[in-house]
Amino acid sequence: MTGRTGLTGRRAMPGESAQRSGHSWPAPSLVAISFAMLIFSGPLSSQMSRGIGLALAGSLIFALWATLFGAGSGVMWRIGGATVAPLAASVTHLVAVMDGFPVRSVFATAVALIICSTMLTGLVLYVFGALRLGHAARFVPYPVLGGFLAAIGTLLIIKGIALGAGPPSGSESGLARLLTVEAAWKWVPPFVLGAVLAVLSQRSRVRLALPIGVIVYLLVFYAVIGFVPGGLGWAARSDLLFADRLPAHGGPLLTDIAALAHHVNGHALVGAIPTMLTVPAVALFACVMGIAGLSASAEPGLELNREMRRAGLANLVAGIVGSPPGYQSASTTYLASSLSGRPGRLTAVAAVIVIALFLAGGVVLVPMLPTGLFALILVYVGGCMSYRWLWQALRQMPHKDYAVILLMLGTTLRFGFVTAILVGLILAALLFVVAYSRIDVVRSETTGRVRRSATERSEAAERLLASRGDQTLIIELQGFLFFGTASRLSDRLSARIIETDQRARWVIIGFRRVHGVDVSAAFMLARIVRAASESGVGIIFTGISDRLAGELGRSDVLVHAEMLLTLDDGLTRAEEQILARSRFRDEGPGGFAAMLSQAQASAGGTTLSADA
Repeated sequence: MTGRTGLTGRRAMPGESAQRSGHSWPAPSLVAISFAMLIFSGPLSSQMSRGIGLALAGSLIFALWATLFGAGSGVMWRIGGATVAPLAASVTHLVAVMDGFPVRSVFATAVALIICSTMLTGLVLYVFGALRLGHAARFVPYPVLGGFLAAIGTLLIIKGIALGAGPPSGSESGLARLLTVEAAWKWVPPFVLGAVLAVLSQRSRVRLALPIGVIVYLLVFYAVIGFVPGGLGWAARSDLLFADRLPAHGGPLLTDIAALAHHVNGHALVGAIPTMLTVPAVALFACVMGIAGLSASAEPGLELNREMRRAGLANLVAGIVGSPPGYQSASTTYLASSLSGRPGRLTAVAAVIVIALFLAGGVVLVPMLPTGLFALILVYVGGCMSYRWLWQALRQMPHKDYAVILLMLGTTLRFGFVTAILVGLILAALLFVVAYSRIDVVRSETTGRVRRSATERSEAAERLLASRGDQTLIIELQGFLFFGTASRLSDRLSARIIETDQRARWVIIGFRRVHGVDVSAAFMLARIVRAASESGVGIIFTGISDRLAGELGRSDVLVHAEMLLTLDDGLTRAEEQILARSRFRDEGPGGFAAMLSQAQASAGGTTLSADA
């Protein structure tokens, strides 16, 4: 039997996945190590080996989750790249606050922060999935979300450059240190290669860009090492190997989480809650976007809320071992599908085995890898995000939307993720108000000259109503009335019934298609209705439900208006008032009495008077 159609759109031959899936096994492990190096840097670099162990343990859990739940759909899981930057920023802030504390206490508190962030992420994802609110995350405007992701990508690139340059060896720091020859020849090659790979993967859709780049970098690196006198010794003295970033004694990869509990600084951990909350917020949007992208190609189709519940449970488990948050990975899935036709259970099991080997023998395997390799991976991941939201968005989005992306990017880089999220929420609300206020809530606008009630009247009455039809303004509303749309409606009504000499005498407003009214809109309507009533204009509201009447009742708008059931009832009422004010009597040759007499005469019956 042939394999099922995979993510690549073709059928995999029997055994093909087994033969080639192994090529993608190391990817989650290398990415996890890169992320751990980003988080456990600076004052925590002495604990980097233990941080790597935490990340690998989490990657193992996510790989097991892919084995259990992702094999049928071909979806791979790993630590989320979008959450690493805000998590690293939160840890950096915590380390700065705990300056002067013992390293053991700082490390234990940092691990506790990671655990809380991951488990909180799991709780948020599960609750959103259980309440079927996954689609609500898509309501965030794309420019706001794009600004977040562009900032995360930029931070990953900056951290990748800093990782490749190595720790400062002199008095120079920051940009000045990066521009020195000693640092530049270390970080420039992985940066250039990572940036080129990111552009290729995004522009040409080369899904094998990262594994090809990793292989090329390793081949060139070890080839150069082989020709340089001193070989690995020279590389170690030049701070090119990962071993130089580890403690002199090596250090274990596995960490006893329970033993760290006694060294956690609770006060510092509580103070880090604001920065900690940025992690589940970013994870929510990244997870929804990833699942949405995968659902278009995965078979069978992914159900968003179910996948969010699974991601929530996975993070609750991964948080126990101190792992950063993770979820379904579109990039890893596409990479595996490019190599194996369709990533199935065997691919996920292979990833589990490789990660377990890294955990078991990482003390021997990891130190021999070049530091530039992990800098390359960070630049690649960040470059993909930055290319998508800074370069492609420049050509695809209007200038005002792109300005929002730049504002979010600048806010994040200058003030951090907490301030950026607050600014993002404000921008999202403003963009929604501006966009929704442009929707015309007036479904139709006409006058009594064009539209009249279904009541039968004489020809004379019809002629009179037609001649004075402009005295009746008929407006049918739709949608939801809030202060943005109500302001435009108020200006419109004011121009027609107050600020003109030829104003209407009757205004009929139909609410049958109105879903709701907020309090600001209710008071705006009350103000214009009150002014119209004082000007001698009659206001008739029709089609108001009990719920809508309660919402309008927050103001005194209903005090100055007459409420009728249907729009036809309102037309009938306005027509009767116009006829009454004109002292019109329905008599004469064209009147109703004459028409009745003629009809009875033609039928041979007895003529009745109009008063009979």
